[in-house]
Amino acid sequence: MSEWMVKRLRAGLSCLGQLLDTVDTRWLEVGISLNAYALVWRTYKDFNADAESSLFSSSNEWLILGTTLLSYIGLLLLLLFPALLLLKRVLRSNPPTETPLYTTSLLVVGVHTALSNYTGLVDIVVAPLFSDLMLRLWHWSAMISAGIAALAFPLYIATPLPQRVQTRWSVLFLPSIVASASASDITLLLEPRKASSLLSLGYVFWGMVIIPAISFAVVDIRRQLTGSVQLFMPLAVVSQLAMSVMALGIQSRRVWADSVGPANAPLLLGEMAMAAGAILGLILWAAAAAWFVNAHVVAIWLRPRADWLSTVYPVASFTLATIYLARIWASSTALLSARVLIAYVTTALLAIPTARLTRRLTRSARSSDDQPPATYGTMESV
Repeated sequence: MSEWMVKRLRAGLSCLGQLLDTVDTRWLEVGISLNAYALVWRTYKDFNADAESSLFSSSNEWLILGTTLLSYIGLLLLLLFPALLLLKRVLRSNPPTETPLYTTSLLVVGVHTALSNYTGLVDIVVAPLFSDLMLRLWHWSAMISAGIAALAFPLYIATPLPQRVQTRWSVLFLPSIVASASASDITLLLEPRKASSLLSLGYVFWGMVIIPAISFAVVDIRRQLTGSVQLFMPLAVVSQLAMSVMALGIQSRRVWADSVGPANAPLLLGEMAMAAGAILGLILWAAAAAWFVNAHVVAIWLRPRADWLSTVYPVASFTLATIYLARIWASSTALLSARVLIAYVTTALLAIPTARLTRRLTRSARSSDDQPPATYGTMESV
């Protein structure tokens, strides 16, 4: 093998080692955040197709291109993560920084978020080809979500108190909540019989975790003053609960339009589900809005440990819940609030940290260029 090939091989192995050093749960957080941010724009575009503003118009080609690009980048990160993490475990002996259950929870959340996002990107012609694949993937990931939710409370009891305080337990219920939301989106690609069955499963998953999810969200809120959990993570749980029940209600009105409810309440089942989703969604959205305000007050006053990557997804979830609230209640105020939140999550949570990271990388590159090159194999270096 030539010397040039040896140098190229060493350079490639060095780049692979540096890439493996970056593989952790932050990869999943980036992928989930990108898919959630793209889902915000796609949902707003679908719900507000007649917007007057050019920025918020559904015919904005740059918006559609950017949403699609972010979706594919987020999907690529989610697909690469398991293989790179396995390779890192084989080549490196460093212990994992997060528990396997937490990592699996984030991975399942990423899968369900991608499923919800890609239902809006699948063309109507090829939808029948992808519907069975997406439905099978939903069933597998939903079973994993149910297993994680079932293990959460026994693990909480069995975990010693010092480790119990450092764990974000509400995240373990997030996969089941997001599974119910993705179920409502996938029904758009299914025939009525399969869509009705999937909607029923969506309600089951939502009802299965609502009490423990809110309970552990309250526990996380009580502990956030110590800096042991992310400040905005409870916002993601409550916002996803609100958004999921409203999304299920909207799709139930379409799928169960001709189904009659119980004999003592002879109303159409779809209308009943729509009304229940509207009321429950409004209550949960109000709870999420209260914590959204309080979390910012606490962040300004106490300045706890915060990570902007773990903040994008909760705020994007609250934005999604606000968009659904604007549609289901036909509220112009909620629609205006959704626009403000979209601008907020774009500038404060994406543009500003990206600019800071670019500035930091530029400074480090300039400082490395200013240093004199090291000499090897000469008398001066001995």
